[in-house]
Amino acid sequence: MEKRVVRKTGRFNKTCYTRNISYDNVRVTECCPSWSVGNYIATLSGRSSCDDISSIDVAHVLTLLKQCAPFFNNASLKENCWNFKYNIPYPVCHALPLGCVKYNAVHNILYYLTDKEFFAPTGDKLVYTSVLSPAVSDRRFRKRLYEKHIKRGKVSEGDVKLVGTEFHFLKYDMFNVMLMADIIYPSIAMVLILLIMWFYTESVLLTFLLVLSVVSALIIAYFIYMVVLGLEFFPFLNITTLIFLMTHLSFTDVWRHSKQNNPGASLTRITADTLKHASLSMFVTSFTTAAAFIANFSSQITTIKCFGIYAGIAILCKFSMMVTWFPAVCVINENVCVPWSCSKESSRQKIKLLYEKYVATFVRYCFDDFLPRVVIKFRFFWIILFSLLTLGGLEVLLFEPGFQLPTSSDFQMFDSSHPLEAYELYFKDKFRFETSPRKEALRFPSIFSGGLKPSTTEIS
Repeated sequence: MEKRVVRKTGRFNKTCYTRNISYDNVRVTECCPSWSVGNYIATLSGRSSCDDISSIDVAHVLTLLKQCAPFFNNASLKENCWNFKYNIPYPVCHALPLGCVKYNAVHNILYYLTDKEFFAPTGDKLVYTSVLSPAVSDRRFRKRLYEKHIKRGKVSEGDVKLVGTEFHFLKYDMFNVMLMADIIYPSIAMVLILLIMWFYTESVLLTFLLVLSVVSALIIAYFIYMVVLGLEFFPFLNITTLIFLMTHLSFTDVWRHSKQNNPGASLTRITADTLKHASLSMFVTSFTTAAAFIANFSSQITTIKCFGIYAGIAILCKFSMMVTWFPAVCVINENVCVPWSCSKESSRQKIKLLYEKYVATFVRYCFDDFLPRVVIKFRFFWIILFSLLTLGGLEVLLFEPGFQLPTSSDFQMFDSSHPLEAYELYFKDKFRFETSPRKEALRFPSIFSGGLKPSTTEIS
């Protein structure tokens, strides 16, 4: 299966690790063989490839694994017992049977290629096996491999089925590709939001300047974030702040009510009355929302911390613009008529009358009459219903199944059923080399760099 899925995929021969071997005194370069149970059986049985092994060879290696498993389980069988240069065991492993240390095959099969239940102290059933292919990280090859085989999610050969893959940074490459492909959906959502804003404000100018205020708030927040606070890391998550800034339409609503309640009043009085009623509610809403975001500063996750800071600053910037810059926008809107809309005043009046007759009347009926009546008339029903829902939510959160922290140390990019997530979510912990507590498995290289700082101080 590995030969069909990986080795026959285009560009594999250009991206694999190679070795130099001789055939009839002719030296050739070829891709290294994969680490697989089949290849190790062929090596231990003296076959040229796994295609040549027989059931007798499989039975022989199975017997060998059974004999050597106790040495592996008590850590007597080490990771590197075989000297490939001289084709003999290292002195530290001389006490072990030769078959157990030859080519490090038994150790590699049990440690890397078979699941941890296979010949464990409590069982000997083999369910999962891994194949480690000698492919160098190559973006084009990874993408081609995904499109040809992994994307389908069903790769099998006889009774053997491919259930998971982990191929360098393939998951992150495909996430970037799909993210760019899905950008059309937030674009459609943004267009719909603009249409709703235009429909609600009844003014193209107000809609445009509302969007301009959002963009300006984001730019000012970016300046404070990068220059004033000196934060150089700007995660992609910060862009989603745009969603929280597109909902501030309360000022235009209060402005409209002030005009209706004070017919013939001057723009100065309407502006003062609007600020009197709208500024406090906008301040409370903006301040509490910004405080909730900035509270993420205590998070240990850098992306969440940066997002909280940027979102909180952007919301406060938007509030500042809504109580200083936007009132002037509303005054200008009252005195300025967009040329193309003024030229068709009769059509505009007809549309406005239809809007007032049907849409506005229906909305006022729902929110001013129907909804209050339903809430007040059935108030005890709503109290009992939402109290039960609250108790049910507490039961689910605290007891069964309870609040559960992430169980995987790997960052999940796709849905749990996605073929690129299966290995890390379901199968990674089934192999010894992924869960080994051995010290050698936990070591990693650390590089420390030092230097001399130039100084003009003279030392005598």
